[in-house]
Amino acid sequence: MLRVKRAEVDKPRFHKREVKRYKGRYFALKLITVWAVLMVALAIGGHLMWRDKPRENKVDPVGKAVKGTLADEDYALMSRVYGKCLANLSGFLSAGTPEVRNQYVRTPVDTARRMARFYQANPFMNFDVTSIRGAGSGIIHLKDGRRLMDTRWKMTDGRSFDAVFFDEDGGWRLDWEEFVRFSEHPWLLFLSGSGDGEGEFRLFARERLADQRNEVGALRVALHAPRFGYPGEADEASTEFLVDQDSEAGRLLVQALKVRKEGGRVYGSNLPNQDPEGMVRVRVKVRRTDGSLGRSFTIEEVKACHWLSIDDPGLSR
Repeated sequence: MLRVKRAEVDKPRFHKREVKRYKGRYFALKLITVWAVLMVALAIGGHLMWRDKPRENKVDPVGKAVKGTLADEDYALMSRVYGKCLANLSGFLSAGTPEVRNQYVRTPVDTARRMARFYQANPFMNFDVTSIRGAGSGIIHLKDGRRLMDTRWKMTDGRSFDAVFFDEDGGWRLDWEEFVRFSEHPWLLFLSGSGDGEGEFRLFARERLADQRNEVGALRVALHAPRFGYPGEADEASTEFLVDQDSEAGRLLVQALKVRKEGGRVYGSNLPNQDPEGMVRVRVKVRRTDGSLGRSFTIEEVKACHWLSIDDPGLSR
């Protein structure tokens, strides 16, 4: 009688090739699982890293700063400090209170008071920092030898803005007054106000009837408020101002208009000039007077032909 052992019946037999194929498939499955887990971890980590910072373009923004036309030391400076400027801009735009915001600006003690007054009349804009992209950078050279970092940023909704940074003990802090185009009063409210008044404003100046100007006499100037986020546009013109060309204010304006006509900008960097055609940046002190003949306005002083928070006018007085 033929007898078969139970072990020989119950135990399946595999060919050696089948065993190798089974092990290979198991190893491949493990590899795919590990890869998938790694990709998920990287995606989550990347989101957490960038969710509160403006994003740089895939092309290095420093490299877009008209490379080849800047001095080597300027290019090296941009490469070295761009990350610090990015971090401070991100911190400023993401801050929830003026106290936190003030940590990222230059001369914070002096700026705090002006910042508090400014935001009472001009509520802080909400920024989605993840929608902001670097669009270029350059270096501004001041007469005293200091170099400033000039940066340009674009948002996905089409708006853009510049931000200038000063080196303060290596911190590279935001020039807040230049960033918000700080004025002591909203320009349109000042023009429509009643009674006597005076204020300092960051505005665009445009010469009216420039082709009719003589070498002597008065400049006919209109002042426009800038539009944040739209560098090539300006609000409606103010009333016309008459400025004596031989006065200090007149000489500064004539020089600034000449620089603009030649395609430049006072204390501009290598970034393209996006200001409205024929307009120059000015910081002016304007007086409003209510008299028997009605309301009138006078440019008391042209303090600077730029918007930087420095005392130097940028041109010879």
